[in-house]
Amino acid sequence: MKHYRATGFTKFLLVVIFNQSFRLLLNYRLGNYLAQRRNFIYNLLILFLKRRQIRRYSCDIAYSAKIGKNISFPHPIGIVIGTNTEIGDYVMIWQHVTFGSKGAESKVYP
Repeated sequence: MKHYRATGFTKFLLVVIFNQSFRLLLNYRLGNYLAQRRNFIYNLLILFLKRRQIRRYSCDIAYSAKIGKNISFPHPIGIVIGTNTEIGDYVMIWQHVTFGSKGAESKVYP
């Protein structure tokens, strides 16, 4: 019996369906796109995406954050990325990581 190895379109479908890191990043990219073009319908979609992001992945990534290319979330649980945070290209962010405000009155980001 041969071992089955996914290639091409089948491999792409498996990544889209089962990879949580990809789905979380897709949620962020779509929310970021909609947040830049605000209207009533887009605001409703943003609320839906944000609730899904928090409930499904236990992550809170602000749609106003700037995230670079080829970012990876190996275990996307408990990740918090605040507003106006900038993350560069080729970064791997593990579980329970927080980027954002120190909590003071002046919103200074570390």
